[in-house]
Amino acid sequence: MAKLSNDYINWTLTLNASQTQKEIHNLTESSKELEKSNKVLRERMGQLVQAGQKNSKEYRELNKAIKENNRIVSENKAKVSQLKSQLDLSAMSANQLARRAGSCLLRLHH
Repeated sequence: MAKLSNDYINWTLTLNASQTQKEIHNLTESSKELEKSNKVLRERMGQLVQAGQKNSKEYRELNKAIKENNRIVSENKAKVSQLKSQLDLSAMSANQLARRAGSCLLRLHH
């Protein structure tokens, strides 16, 4: 098996971390936009309530849109949490990863 250099491992980890950070940023921004949208939808729902149209089709559709947005925000938060865990692992030094990999290989051979 070819031995990987620490420089290559560091480069790979940095590249992966950068991509992960970008994905975290994109998911976070998407969630912020959905939350802003929900605020506008709730304001419109309030207007419908004041106009006595709480049981209207528009009100139900707005409520449905808010629930869908909330579902997506929850999924985004779970994905961000998962990505942050991956990022923590990527933050380890190449030496730490090499030691961890070495100890895993030793356990496999015993």
